[in-house]
Amino acid sequence: MFASEAKAILAGSGGTPSLDPTALRAYLALGYVPAPLSIFAGIRKLPPATLLIAERGPRPGAALLDAAPGGGLGPYRGAVDRGRARAARAFGGDADGERRADRRFFVGGVDSSAVVGFMARHTGHPVRTYAIGFEGGDAEAYYNELPFARQVAQRFGTEHHEIVVKPDVVGLLPKLLWHMDEPMPTPHS
Repeated sequence: MFASEAKAILAGSGGTPSLDPTALRAYLALGYVPAPLSIFAGIRKLPPATLLIAERGPRPGAALLDAAPGGGLGPYRGAVDRGRARAARAFGGDADGERRADRRFFVGGVDSSAVVGFMARHTGHPVRTYAIGFEGGDAEAYYNELPFARQVAQRFGTEHHEIVVKPDVVGLLPKLLWHMDEPMPTPHS
């Protein structure tokens, strides 16, 4: 079985979950559970930079492939160029792309900022960017990407909007814990 969340695997297995002692020791030493371990015995995560390919047929199985052997672009240069060309079409490089492109985007992180830069370069209209920030305490100091979002908005001349929230963490705690499949590090843990 495979799933994007451990709780799906646990529900499908019908068994009672148990802790993986090696993963627990790693969590206590490092503050997180490193891949391929998971906090649950018998469940493993995909290591970084790998793909899982599951095949159906007379001999079903799964294989892990290293997504970036050698660590460089090397043979992937063609794929990068094709990806750029497709993104140019998707973000308004032609008339059809202009109709398909949704010029609204959340910004602040590295990936989203790169996409906004590409969109700004390939559309004839200002990109509308949105960023969510946090008010007060550790959330504001640690998770707030508003300063970065403002830099991206200024650099690419976007129509920028910010939403500042003050979450009720105590009220949300049961829901937050449900969505975390294993312990996660925090700035003060």
